Amino acid sequence: MNGIKNLVANFERSEYTITIEKVGEGSVTKELISGTQTDNGYLFESSVKLTATPKKNWNFLRWEGDVESDSQSFGKVINDHITIRAVFIEFEDGDGSEDNPYQVANLHQLQRVGSYLDRHFIQVSDIDASKTQGWNPEVEFTPIGIWIDEHVNDAFSGTYNGQGFEIKDLSIRNRDDIIGRASGLFGYVNESGLIKNLTIQNLSLDIYYSDDFSSMHVGTFIGLNHGKISSVLIKGIRGFNFNFLGGVVGTNYGEIVKVHSEVIFGGEDMGGIPDLNYGNIYNSSFIGNIRGFGGMESRFWTKTKFICCLCGVKL
Repeated sequence: MNGIKNLVANFERSEYTITIEKVGEGSVTKELISGTQTDNGYLFESSVKLTATPKKNWNFLRWEGDVESDSQSFGKVINDHITIRAVFIEFEDGDGSEDNPYQVANLHQLQRVGSYLDRHFIQVSDIDASKTQGWNPEVEFTPIGIWIDEHVNDAFSGTYNGQGFEIKDLSIRNRDDIIGRASGLFGYVNESGLIKNLTIQNLSLDIYYSDDFSSMHVGTFIGLNHGKISSVLIKGIRGFNFNFLGGVVGTNYGEIVKVHSEVIFGGEDMGGIPDLNYGNIYNSSFIGNIRGFGGMESRFWTKTKFICCLCGVKL
């Protein structure tokens, strides 16, 4: 027992795991570059490549967690347990905050604004919306923000800055029994909503009323507005054959500033900017042909204010 002994020490590499989390729609793949992969993870100092692949109409934004990167693929030497999160978004970039708004660059992304009603957006290119002509047999483009009545509604409460870009050839064909009683590019905007610096060109609007159309809020830009609209141009709008429509807003309780509309209406009781106005309109103008009461708005109410507004209308 007191003789010389030989001892052998066996060392094994520690095993570590990679936990993947995802925000949004997409997939993550792991590729072993060097080292050893086990049933439960990877041995110490193995090298692994991770790649994030967004689903169609989604974009990869960044990695979060124990690894922070905006590269879609990266390599990692494994020397501890790690948890990482792949973030996918439905927009070009941004996180929807006021400081880093979502970037809207195409028609699909414009429609998806309606799923993030309290977020902030900037438009980063002109948008060709001509595909809405055959997008959906019932609803080509769903208005952003829904109004059924005062008890059932879901308003846009964020900001949308068009940055001077335009949306052209948008077709909106809505049934009030499907998408509510407020129609336009934006259906319902509440007091927190702000939309500015945008041009709408060659919009087509066709509304089906299931009952009393006078209770509908229909405008080319916003159906029911309690928020603020600033520096918006509406032009080339024509071909409407129904009643009670606003060239910009259906019913306005909010503030409209520096808005100009150029429209040709074919129905009765049309307003060049709002159909009904309970709010304030400043430094705005309308030029076009309408039938019915017409002018700056179609149905006047006592608690309205028009300051420095111009109306050039053929009734």
